Parts: sequence; structure tokens; C-alpha cells
Amino acid sequence: MRKKLLCLTLALLMIVPICLMAGCGLNFGGESTDTTGSATSEADQTTETLTMFLITERHVPTAAELDKIKTEKGGDSAEYREAYNVRQSYQRVAAEIDKITKAKFRTHLVVSFYTEEEYEVVEKLMEYQAREKLIRTEAKDKLKAYTKRMKAFGIKDTAQIREMFYKDYPQYASYSEAIIDPDDTVVTEAETIKNEYGIAELKYPDALPNQVDIICVCGYDNYQRYIKNGWLAELDEELSGTSKAILTYVNDKFMDAAKSGDVTYGVPNNKAIGNYKYLLINKELFDFYQYNIQSISSVSDDYVLDFLNELQQQNEAMKEDPTYTPVLPFVAKEEDLTEANVLYWALNYEYTAVENFESYDSSKTYYHRDEYGEYHRIYLKPDETISYYKPKATEAKNLTEFKSGVKYYTKDSYGFYHEETEFKAGTKYYTISGYTEVKKLKEFDKNTVYFLKSGSAYTQIITDRKVLNRFTVESASLDRDSFSILGTSLPKAADEGQRVPVRTITSSADFTSQNVRFLDLKSSGLYTEGDIEALHKEGKQVGMAILNGGKDLEVTLGKDYYMVVLEYPKAYATEVCENLFAVSASSVDLARSMKIITYLTTNPAFRNLIQYGVAGYDYNTSTTVVGGRTYTTISRLNDYYRMDINKTGNTFIAYPEENMIYNIWDYGKQQNRDAKYDVLMGFDVNEYVQTIDFSLYDRVKYYTEIYEPKFAACKTSEELKEVISEANLALNSDPLIRMATDEGNEFGLFYNYFIWYEGMGYVVD
Repeated sequence: MRKKLLCLTLALLMIVPICLMAGCGLNFGGESTDTTGSATSEADQTTETLTMFLITERHVPTAAELDKIKTEKGGDSAEYREAYNVRQSYQRVAAEIDKITKAKFRTHLVVSFYTEEEYEVVEKLMEYQAREKLIRTEAKDKLKAYTKRMKAFGIKDTAQIREMFYKDYPQYASYSEAIIDPDDTVVTEAETIKNEYGIAELKYPDALPNQVDIICVCGYDNYQRYIKNGWLAELDEELSGTSKAILTYVNDKFMDAAKSGDVTYGVPNNKAIGNYKYLLINKELFDFYQYNIQSISSVSDDYVLDFLNELQQQNEAMKEDPTYTPVLPFVAKEEDLTEANVLYWALNYEYTAVENFESYDSSKTYYHRDEYGEYHRIYLKPDETISYYKPKATEAKNLTEFKSGVKYYTKDSYGFYHEETEFKAGTKYYTISGYTEVKKLKEFDKNTVYFLKSGSAYTQIITDRKVLNRFTVESASLDRDSFSILGTSLPKAADEGQRVPVRTITSSADFTSQNVRFLDLKSSGLYTEGDIEALHKEGKQVGMAILNGGKDLEVTLGKDYYMVVLEYPKAYATEVCENLFAVSASSVDLARSMKIITYLTTNPAFRNLIQYGVAGYDYNTSTTVVGGRTYTTISRLNDYYRMDINKTGNTFIAYPEENMIYNIWDYGKQQNRDAKYDVLMGFDVNEYVQTIDFSLYDRVKYYTEIYEPKFAACKTSEELKEVISEANLALNSDPLIRMATDEGNEFGLFYNYFIWYEGMGYVVD
């Protein structure tokens, strides 16, 4: 039975209007003259009204905005004509969409268009619906308890009890219709009405106030936030039933990435994944100098430099010949000149102060911030299987300067030590001459400072004191786009199930060799910053180049260049789930909403309508027949209707535009077949946020901030080798970094990554 949702207040309706095209976006019912009700066998027996929210590249003027432009600029002005045509185009598309869903699914689809910036409106609606759902649930529970209590007093009349309940709890009165009938599965035959011509047509219910059904989710972070807020419906039952065709059309890497735990909340928009990193090698020149292409798999291979030096010598030998055109030995954009197959373990997290602390929560990890602003994990109880150490500390008397090779410490007000690097007169310093081992410790002495041993080094731990300030880390995430001194090189073919260590990146020979090679190319004059695609079009001779891009680059460059894959495309969750279609948790009909998403994912005509508009009005098509296959491309007739192809569904069933190659999706599909899973796909640091000791990774950030600019400042490979050597010495001698990279440290990143790794069922070497 269709329920009515009555709003608690009118305020939200005024803030986020969904009807009458008043507000940030545009809402069309798309009134259709197709009223025959001739639904296909896929359609339900009843009529339904759903809402769909799409993201547009253009702001679509509302009726009020159009009137304002007409008044201010005039009906003949260019501004008014543009706004009018934009509005007409979107109205026309909405009407066509609605015509299809009525015929196919007996569903009146109310389509709203918002720009990405305006999409906050939809979020507010979902937030409102989630809040309403909680209140309705609360009202049901209270009514149930109230009914039981009244019946215990001898009142048996259900209607009387309900009347009494709403008098005692007037705040729930507006939800009376929403909870009057617990049976939501009653099916009624579709009603018909006579239109103005006397012809019978199907009757569709009105959309509920603030109704949200089908939405476009833009951005992986938003997707995760919507899931966390409970705004999205679970889709797995539909995906294993009437919507299983989606699994045939959408890459399985995408569907895996869309899962949160074992639950799917969105259908990613199928597209070409990521980019290759190519090493391009001039075929003619490479063959002329009799090199074997099989001998090169990396930019740091010896034959790379040998070949480039030969080209440089050729240029030098021929420089007096006026007919000779010099070869550019090595070309790349600066942003493409980065090491391949390197994984960085950069973390995002923040400390939150614990206010009004009373007692420790055993499920949380607590931190103390010392007088220097540094955070330390608070150890509450000792582990009897670990040895702890007490320091043998003495005060340094008559000190006028720090002696070389001696570590000096100050004590803070809590009694903990802090290593100092700069002498200050009048300060009390301590030296530690040794440590006394304490085995099978059962309780920490609150007046004693303890150390842990890491190799030959000792690391102080902070044990509980009543006067300590306390902080927690509530959430954390991996930052895949940032440099970190923690990282590792991966095999080029690294894919799902590849186990990766947590190490210092400077200990990676591959990281070093690639960056050394880049600096050698620059310092020797072999490198020219440039765009190989543009140079190739100009007919310039280039010996080698590095280029990031898609499989379709082989169309324009593959004839003249060997294209050695340095790095395969990666299926990162952030990219794979950049745009998805989902169903609101408050949807009036999940199954039918999913049927429409399935149709959008699998039906080219419906897909192209939403992407390009109405044929003949917004675009025309042309066809190319190659090898017995017919390829269709489109050419736009205007710019009134404009949608992003990645935000409107499965790209592989959309027509390519005229500026694309006709078979671009063939290359995109091959690219996806070549793509490798992000080896950390599914590893969520947040699941281990109360286990990992983030103070260790503060130390990682400290060294990252020191050495990232030092690496960037190196002009020669010798300078880089010196900085890497310096970094290795500092990192290897720092006990906190040792703990951060220790595979056996249960508070470390790798240990918890390995728990996840085993939990995924991957084979452990």
C-alpha cells in the first residue's frame, strides 16, 4: 500500500524544494502523451512514480530564473534565448525519459538535473529522509509498547488505543498514516483515468514530498559518506535477481570496488580504467642501431642509456650537415617523469582531544601529547611476553656543551624523557648509560619510565599517569596520491593478492635506480621537456619518450614507436567508484528503481538519450563500417544539453563523440582487461584505527617532510645518491621508524595489513 509522508515542518521544503522547478536545480515530470499503458513483460502490474537525480554540466534555469532574465535583458536578448533553449532541451529529454519508463516499467519518472555544485540539495533530502525514517521507527516502537501497556490495563479497542496514543504523543501524530498498516506488500491493479480526449490512460500517483529514489553519486569519498550515513539501499539481492544483467555489462573490478564489506550500495559507471605508463622507442632508429626491444622493460635498463647516447653522438657527428634534422633523444612531460610501480604508505589522520575523561574505553587507543607537541601512545598494561627496560639515567653535571656521540635528554613534568639536539644553558640534562631488563612484568609502576628494545636501540613508551592529557584517532585513510618515506616497489604485473611490505622507500633499489636515471638524463642533456604526441604530429624525430595515457595511444603512436608498458592501469577504488548510480535507502520502490538503473546500464538508446539528448534536436549520428562492424559516432547540433559521459552511466554503450576515434571503446575494454587491481583494494585503515599506533607514523611524516623537498632539489644523480644514503642512515637508526616498519609490531601498519591480507584468503608465502 502506498503511504503518505507528512513533513514535520515546512522549513525544509522551503530550503530544498523538489517540485515546481523552484530552487537550485530543474525538475521535470516530462508529461507524456504515451498513455496506452502498454508495458512490456518486465513492467510491474501497478503504476509507480519515482524520482531520479542526474548531474549536469550546465546549470538549468528554473522558470523563475527564466522570467527574471526576460524581464532584465528582454525576450529578444541573447541571454534569454540561450537560457530558454537550455531549459527546453532539458525538458525535452526529461519527457523522453519519462515516456520510456512509463512504457517499459509503468513508472512515471520525475527527473531532476543539478550541477555537481548544486547537488547538496539532494544530500539534504537524503539526510532529511534518514531522520524521518528514524522518527517513524521510533513512533512504531512506542506505539507497539503503548498498545501492549493499554491492553494490560484492559483496553482492547485498537482504534481507541491509537487515538489515545496520539493525544499522549502529539509529536508522532503526523506519522499516523505512515505506521497505520504494517503490510507494505499489498498489490493493487493499476488504475486508469480518461484524459481530455476521453481516452483511457494509466493513472500515476503523485511523488511524495521530498521523495528520493535514483541518485548519481559523484566521488568515492561521497559514496563512503553516504554509506556511513545510511542513505543508500543495499543492492545485492536485486543484483542476483532481476538486475543481474548489470554484472555482465559492468567490469567485475568495478563491482568489487563498489562493495563496502560484503554489501554493494552502488553501480559504478563502466569506463576505461586508469592509464598506462609507456616507454616509447623510435622503431626506425632502434632497429637501425640493432637493439633488441625484448632487452628493455624499464627506463633504468642499461640499453636505454646506450641507445640515447648513440643518438646524442649522431647529433654531434651530423651537426655541420645543413640537411640533417637533430633527434631529440628523450622527451617527456615533467609530470610524466615519475617512477613506475611504486606504492606509498601515506596516511591521513587527526588526533581528537578527549573531553571530561573519566575512564578508558578498552576498544580505543589513547595518546598523550607531551610538552613539545608530540603524541605518544599510552600503554595501559604490560604484555608479559615482552621484556621492558628501565633506564640507568644520571644528571649531566657542569655541562657547557653537548659532547659528540652522546645523547642528552630532558625530563618533562610527567617524568618522561625527551631527546635534545641543541644545548641551552641553565637546562637540566640527563644521560642514559644503560638499561635494566624487566621480564614478565604484570603491572606498570606509575613512577617508572619504561623502554622497549628495537634491535640495538631503545624506545621510550608512555605509561598511564592520572594527570596525562588524552587524545584519540577516530578515523584514518590511506593517501594514495602523496609521497611518503614509507613505500615499496611493486612487480609490474602486481595484481590482486600480491603481498606488499611496509618499508622505507629509500631502501628500494628500483625507486633509486629510476630516479637516478631521470637525473642522469637531465644532467647529460639527453632530456627535453615536451609533449611527444604534439611533436609526433609535427613530424619531429624523437628517440624515446615516457607518456601516460590510454590504450588508444597505440592508434596514433604505435606505428612509429615500440610501446613498452612500464606500468599497467590500476583499478583504484577512488577512480573506479568515482561515479555511481545508487538507490536511496528511503526509495518507495527499490526493485523498480534498480530496473531503471539496469536499463540505463544495458540499453544503448536509453543511455544515449540521457548522455546526448534527443536525436535530431541535440545531435546527429554517423556510421563507420569496419571489418563488418558498424560504429556510430555523434556530432552535437548545439551546446544546450551538456552531460559528462562519465556521470551518466556505462560509457561503453554510449556513442563516441566526433572528436573521438570511432572504436575508442574497443581500446577501453582491452585496457580494462590489462588493468591490475590495486593491491590494497579493500584494505581500509579505518578498520584498524584503534589498533595502529599513529604516533609512529607522526615520525614517518616528520621524515617525509624533511626528505621530499631534498629529493626534489637534487640536480644530479650523485646528489640524489648522497641524500638517499643520508636518509637511509637516519631512518635505519631511528627506533620509531624501526617500529613503524617492524612486521611483528602488533601496533604497526604492516601487522594490521597482514591481518586483512590473511582475512581475504590470500595465500601466505
